Amino acid sequence: MNFANELRRKSIHAASSVFPIAYWFIDKRTMLLILGPMLIVWLIIEALRHHSPTVGGLVKRYFGGLFRDFEDKALSGAAYVLIANVLTIALFPKEVAIPGLLMLSISDALASLVGMSVGGPRFLGKSWSGSAAFFVSAAAIALTTLPDHPIAGVIAAAVTTVVEALPLRWRHFRIDDNFSIPLSAGLSLIAAMRLFA
Repeated sequence: MNFANELRRKSIHAASSVFPIAYWFIDKRTMLLILGPMLIVWLIIEALRHHSPTVGGLVKRYFGGLFRDFEDKALSGAAYVLIANVLTIALFPKEVAIPGLLMLSISDALASLVGMSVGGPRFLGKSWSGSAAFFVSAAAIALTTLPDHPIAGVIAAAVTTVVEALPLRWRHFRIDDNFSIPLSAGLSLIAAMRLFA
């Protein structure tokens, strides 16, 4: 994928920060009632994209440049983002879910764009510059949203940076980083907040 399409893709990805920002002001039940129907509608679109030549052709014509090659036969990143938002909000306390989802929307987008534009040495397929951008932005998010837990925030940012860089798999399935980022952020935040309470 060229940089222009990656920029468009990650701009949409970053725009998903509207969900954790909205969650800051409303309760869990209301947020899930908003996201649940959105997820159902999107999964229907995904099914039609794969099984209806007409819908698939329209999606490819107008948005084809935004899809990675493997998404031609799999769920799109947008579907995983919606699923991750629903799961993270359902599973974690609000104070943990919000920074985890902001790391997903903002830090992941920055890591990709910085990695492509700056480049440099790579480790496990990810550039050091991209990982550095992820860590700095994730730490800033954690410190801003959890000012009373600075140590936990930095630890969670470091853990999530490592997880984002790893090519995680379960059996033959690739674990999408749209799942691994907010879940690892949430778990590491909870653990570190208890450890350094």
